[in-house]
Amino acid sequence: MLPKCVLNKEDPILVGVYVVEGSVRVGTPLCIPHKAFINIGRVAWIDKDQQPVKVASQGDKVIIKIVAADPKTKQLMLGRDFDVGDVLVSRIPRRSIYHVAHSIIPS
Repeated sequence: MLPKCVLNKEDPILVGVYVVEGSVRVGTPLCIPHKAFINIGRVAWIDKDQQPVKVASQGDKVIIKIVAADPKTKQLMLGRDFDVGDVLVSRIPRRSIYHVAHSIIPS
């Protein structure tokens, strides 16, 4: 997360991020690994250069909107439950990894 680009700390969280590796997509669930993989929500939209995009790639600086992954649960708050210095990662289900791997590797 970019410390000087926190636009909203609670539902919805709006924060600037730098994509270090891979990509982030709309709908991606996010977690914080060093805090027991705490689930902080999912990416609702991505804004790059004041334009909506569906995917941000490695090296991009974008603003993301994070909403609760489950509308029935309360979303965590930036600054109380996690900090701007925490690293966010995608929480990808094993079945998605398995599905992608099998679509790339011919049998």
